[in-house]
Amino acid sequence: MGKRTRIRAVISAMALAAGMTAVAGAAAAGQSEAARAEAFSDRYGLVAGAGVIREWTLGTREWHVWVCDLDGGGGGSAPPRPSEYARLYNERLTPYFLWLSQGNYRPVFVGKSVLNAPGAEDGPPRRERCQEQTVRDETILDHPAIIVDTSGYGGGEAVPDVEAGSRYGRRWPLRITGGTAWVGGASGLGVAAHEIGHVLSFPHSYSGEGTRTADDGSAVVDHYDNPMDVMSWNGGALGTGTPAVNRYAAGWIPPEEVAVHDGDYAEYALRPTGGGGIQMLVVPASGGDGVFHALGARVRNEYDLGVPAEGVETYLVDQSGVVDEEDWVNCAAGGPIGEWCWGLGRRTRQVPGPGAAGGLSVRHVRPAHGEPFQLGGWMLRVRQRVGDAYVVRVWDRDIPESDIHWGCAPAYNGAFCDDEGEVREAHFDAIAQAGVANGCRPRFFCPGGVVRRSQMAAFLYRAAQLADPEPPGAGGSPIVLTDVAEDAWYRPFAEWAAARGAMRAPDGRFHPDGPVSRADAARMLAAAFDEIEVPETRLNFFYDMGDQPAETVRAAETLYRMGVTSGCSAFPRRFCPSRPVTRGQLASLLARVLDLDRPGGAVSGIGG
Repeated sequence: MGKRTRIRAVISAMALAAGMTAVAGAAAAGQSEAARAEAFSDRYGLVAGAGVIREWTLGTREWHVWVCDLDGGGGGSAPPRPSEYARLYNERLTPYFLWLSQGNYRPVFVGKSVLNAPGAEDGPPRRERCQEQTVRDETILDHPAIIVDTSGYGGGEAVPDVEAGSRYGRRWPLRITGGTAWVGGASGLGVAAHEIGHVLSFPHSYSGEGTRTADDGSAVVDHYDNPMDVMSWNGGALGTGTPAVNRYAAGWIPPEEVAVHDGDYAEYALRPTGGGGIQMLVVPASGGDGVFHALGARVRNEYDLGVPAEGVETYLVDQSGVVDEEDWVNCAAGGPIGEWCWGLGRRTRQVPGPGAAGGLSVRHVRPAHGEPFQLGGWMLRVRQRVGDAYVVRVWDRDIPESDIHWGCAPAYNGAFCDDEGEVREAHFDAIAQAGVANGCRPRFFCPGGVVRRSQMAAFLYRAAQLADPEPPGAGGSPIVLTDVAEDAWYRPFAEWAAARGAMRAPDGRFHPDGPVSRADAARMLAAAFDEIEVPETRLNFFYDMGDQPAETVRAAETLYRMGVTSGCSAFPRRFCPSRPVTRGQLASLLARVLDLDRPGGAVSGIGG
């Protein structure tokens, strides 16, 4: 079936023969060449030209900063010195890329000199004159360069593979010569980060559903409709990172932090930039080899504070040889990477795009607890958020989600994995931490399960012991329990509860598998704790307790006055005495009795 086709390696033999040796990054310091190659390998064969790109995206890289004085000294004042821009970039851009790369890439900016363009025509020819002077100096040294335009220009442009003597080479040589970024002196730091990203071979991410007006008045596809990506939109500010697929292509996400879905169903915990764990999820897509969906988590932290939405972003990555609408990237078959688009030619599209709404859309950012959505042959759901991690569920669209036994999610809050979203989750964690409950099996609390008498005896004993540091006494003569095996795990708890009068066994039969009703639970709690004082009179304010024994009614009313229970209905006030008590309900009762339901609540006394 096409939807289960593995994503095969996409780097051509020509690229492999080009001698791609990754530069050691900060995360690989001290490793052998073989270890570094493995650490920064494109193990899954996801990104065309990855080895070429990573020659320039790992380790420390010295950037030379130039200033292009397009006024030629005619403005009456000297332009800012390159060293001033270098200092600014070292202070602001270097930490940004250290965060974005997780320490694998460190740009260091060094000021060079001021370039002049006297006698050149206005516009691009004047910029080309400055660039050609830079290229002559930099291509031999293999240093990337950033040129600051002093004309008041507020944009930027860049290429990763400048050819000496020409402006923005059209061919794609396998050997990158350093690259050149051009930014206006009026541009913000976000623009500078954007253009540096292009030198690192990051493409725009855009839906292809919107248009903008080109300089010649024609309508062209808008490349700037993704507010989640510094490569698509930034407004000049330095408050947005870039999707996981770019960071992986650069070698900034190690292979062990990438999950490639290959099976009928699975759950994944996706974490944001710098969060460790799985940072990119790959889901196969139709369209042939080199086409896949890439998902990553985004939260507002560090340099992602400017993202307009938090959640899991979804992209369709296409390296199949498309041609950009402006014809500045041509990845047709027969190129140096064969049939594959790489670097700036890698097409990254939001799924879904803005659609009819247009503009800056975040429809492709899925929040937690959202509805299922389809990607090709798969259904997905962002099930929950746990801290900064998002749990993403993926399953074959032909299998009902309800028919799948999911087990524990890969990330969850607290002690148990089956209570996410439960309003009483804090109670479950509190009594587990206090040693009162161990769950129904490892990592599961089973909050909807009915409490059996054997379990109730254990809960009561542990809770009573927690309330009183001295071992709780039975308070009566030992009782022989005829239906409790000598080696039963709950036998000592049952004997204690029966002797204390908290749980009855008048005929010697304890009925360990019998369910505990809400009325039973009220009476048992009142009897188990000396600190709970039950008055001799009953107020009869529970509408449905008229046929219950007076002892049970008084116990329920006492727990109500203490704030331990509110009954099962407020109007009219009902207790529902015959209903079985669930593990979740009992956990809340015990947490309140033990004063564990409030921050800083003591476990050594009874709360009122």
